Amino acid sequence: MRQWPGIGSVNAALVSVYYSLTWGRDAFKALTSPFAGLDDHTHWATAVYFHDRFDSIGVERIAAMLGGLKFAVVGLCVAYLVAFVRGLMVGREPARHMVESMLMLATGTILVFAMPALMAGDPALIRLYVSQFLMVIGAAIVLAVEHPAPRPAEEPDSAADWLLVERI
Repeated sequence: MRQWPGIGSVNAALVSVYYSLTWGRDAFKALTSPFAGLDDHTHWATAVYFHDRFDSIGVERIAAMLGGLKFAVVGLCVAYLVAFVRGLMVGREPARHMVESMLMLATGTILVFAMPALMAGDPALIRLYVSQFLMVIGAAIVLAVEHPAPRPAEEPDSAADWLLVERI
């Protein structure tokens, strides 16, 4: 009998499709554009914020680094999608560490991009990053509820409990 993936894996796959498409387009534009993606308001606001914090690095270089960060998230999302489809073909769940690393990197990247929007108080950017953050955190919560972390084995309290353990 073939085992189908749980709702958490499917939800993570849908989140991966979203980030692969949207952030993939943004990262490609940032890495291939002559303006390093600075023509996009969301990318520009983050690049200028970090340029103000790190004066020695140019805005174009920071914009390219941010595009590379988004591209890294896209790479992990595509790798998870490949593992998810492979798991569907074979009949098992994809590796848990892959989805966890994808969600953690996506969360960190969203926080990096959301920090300047929160500092500036731009309501459109705040709504965008809060919705992306809730999407990733929602996927992580569903995975955590569906597959809770393994608990360590409890040690027996008394000598009588030791005897019961040895009999088993």
